[in-house]
Amino acid sequence: MVLKKNLLKRFPNQKFLNVKLILFAFSLVILIGFASAYTCDIRLASNCNSAPFNNVLMKVSALTNAHGEIDTQLNYQYALCCDFAYPKPVSCSTDSDDAGALNDNRILGLSSSTNAHAEVPNLSPMIYTTDVCYQNLECIHTSNSCPGDYPIEMLSLSSSTNAHIASYDTVGYDINICCKDVTNPAQSNCLYNTCQAGDICQPDPPGFISALDTQYCCEGTCCTLNFGAEVCLNKVCGSYTNTCGQVFVCGQDTQSCNVNYGTCSETGTQSCNLETGQWNTECTGTIDPRPANCVGNQCGSDQCGGTCGTCSPGNSCDADRQCVPDATPCQVNSVSWDRTNAIQGDLVDLNVIGNSDCAGDSVSFVVWEEDLFSADDPVTTNPANANFAFNDSHYIAIGQWMAEWQADADEPPEYYFRTTVASTGKVNESGQGSGTIRLMTVIKGGSPPACSANFCSDYTNQADCESNPCGNDIVNAEALLRYGEVCGGSCPASNEYYDGCACYWSSTTNACDFTSNFLTCPNNCGNGVIDSNEECDGTDLGGFTCEDFDLTGGAGGLSCNVDCTLNTSSCSGTSCNNNGIQETGEECDRDDFSSKPGNMNYTCMDFDDYTGGDLSCTSNCRINRDGCTSPDGGPGANIGNCAYATSSSNDCDSASGLYTATWAGSWNWATTFNSSTECMNAGYVDCYQDNSASGDGKWHYDPTSGAQKTTCKNGKTKTIECPADIALPFFGGAQIILTLLVIAVIYGMMRIDKKSRI
Repeated sequence: MVLKKNLLKRFPNQKFLNVKLILFAFSLVILIGFASAYTCDIRLASNCNSAPFNNVLMKVSALTNAHGEIDTQLNYQYALCCDFAYPKPVSCSTDSDDAGALNDNRILGLSSSTNAHAEVPNLSPMIYTTDVCYQNLECIHTSNSCPGDYPIEMLSLSSSTNAHIASYDTVGYDINICCKDVTNPAQSNCLYNTCQAGDICQPDPPGFISALDTQYCCEGTCCTLNFGAEVCLNKVCGSYTNTCGQVFVCGQDTQSCNVNYGTCSETGTQSCNLETGQWNTECTGTIDPRPANCVGNQCGSDQCGGTCGTCSPGNSCDADRQCVPDATPCQVNSVSWDRTNAIQGDLVDLNVIGNSDCAGDSVSFVVWEEDLFSADDPVTTNPANANFAFNDSHYIAIGQWMAEWQADADEPPEYYFRTTVASTGKVNESGQGSGTIRLMTVIKGGSPPACSANFCSDYTNQADCESNPCGNDIVNAEALLRYGEVCGGSCPASNEYYDGCACYWSSTTNACDFTSNFLTCPNNCGNGVIDSNEECDGTDLGGFTCEDFDLTGGAGGLSCNVDCTLNTSSCSGTSCNNNGIQETGEECDRDDFSSKPGNMNYTCMDFDDYTGGDLSCTSNCRINRDGCTSPDGGPGANIGNCAYATSSSNDCDSASGLYTATWAGSWNWATTFNSSTECMNAGYVDCYQDNSASGDGKWHYDPTSGAQKTTCKNGKTKTIECPADIALPFFGGAQIILTLLVIAVIYGMMRIDKKSRI
């Protein structure tokens, strides 16, 4: 009545207004709003991923004139989705009260699972067998709007079968699909997520798992205690609250995880994604230990399987993980037997004398029986390794060998030996150095042990196989059988030979077998002819004499090493043996420039302000600076350059008649490095970091330590008087009088003209 009175007051002159009719229409609108509790439409599938429109029934190719596909296909970007309170399974069934031949919850039929035409849900007999269904729905088709008992408006079809699909009530699509939820009719007092008295509730649909019989109603969920199984379904972590306000812990919120940094493993924290109930992939809270492990260290292990850095050539990593210059290599000065003759079974010494850098170093020995017309033969047993030790005035390593006698065509047999320095790998041979003995003769003495074996395979046990008591006769027989020649040789004697011949016990066959190495001499060294990369070969010295090395002794003092390099050790005068080790009297030796005081290496920068390039060593052991580059030719040379730019604050077009010019210098460095180490590694000694106000913070070659750049930055300013645009040398006194007369005439004419007008 209050509403009616208000309406009458508002419309006093409109007697045709029927307040009762208005109230009836208002109530009808409200009832229509509640007629359908659910809404469905065709929209972009990407908009069907969140509540309440998160129930996809099927996919379509467009909003109209569309083909269809089932909900699990991924070919179309549009979908038919609804705002159902529960995401119910998209499954077909015939278990409702009015079960029939068709699936009771069939929305429509499709001709295939994708790119399909459609037919109405209750076509009889049905033609299409691919059904689009939804739990608890019952659908019809009509050419009118959806009736009140089927309030859910789905979509429209162009015909009852073989039809295209469009959004509901699209013009030109005369058949509308309408549905209702037969198990959950709308209740006037159902207030969404709050269950009221009289609401009709139903057990969970098939497919839900429930500890108790969880219920749902209307558009919301009826509150049922212990609703935990559904809350934690497919979740492995996190805590969640059900509709009753109960909190269920599906798993812990965080867990420990590991991140590998090389071989180091650091423990961090992995958090739960509360939206999905799954663990996030990121492991947070870990710190890479490797940078901290390398603080203050230039090289060596980072304690995680890697390194803190590598040292430049000529430097090595010490125990403190710092790069330090390599020690001067051990140099062997002489290699000799202690005698020229021995009797089989004598214990003879093999003497190796080195310099002070050999202290603590060791050498290994290999003894050979020399043959003039065939390959040299190895001995049965070689001496053990020996360490250098100080003895009176030098360092000496002494090996001991039990003299062996081998049958030889040119008896008695003669033996030489080779040594290898452990630290450098340098190989030397007996007879090196003045007054040394290269060959030692062994005389047969006593009776040699009887031997019944002819080949390695004749040994039946591992001990005999590995010790080979029958000696070289066995391995040479094997070599002759296999290769047609005995084992052993050297590069001066032949270009190719077999070496390392021995018997060994095979763990695979459990029998004694034979092994050897096939060796090829590089560059044909030893064939008596100087080939590529050879300084000499045998007696062919290439025409060189001692005098070519600023020494004396002629060709008789010069000799050729076994590696086909010239040997000046027997020349008189300053030593220059080209052995790669700088010695007293030599400025350098091949790549060794360590004659600088302090046993340091010379570089180009040590001579005449050179800034780079490479030194070389002449054949007479003198330093050659031809490879050095960029000698300093004066201030700023090879440091950088100053580029000047001119600007003016006044020019001759201004009223002042003055011209003011300013010169400003801009410095450009010739070299730029990120660190002093990088600068020095590039061959520069005077490295300067530009931290001035206009500096770049980088390192540059600059022996002036920034002074030259400072000079460049001093700009200059100068002001001069502008010259006249036009010179007037003809304007003198007569011209001034004439000008005054012309002005007077013009003035008089103006006065006469004024009077005539009056």
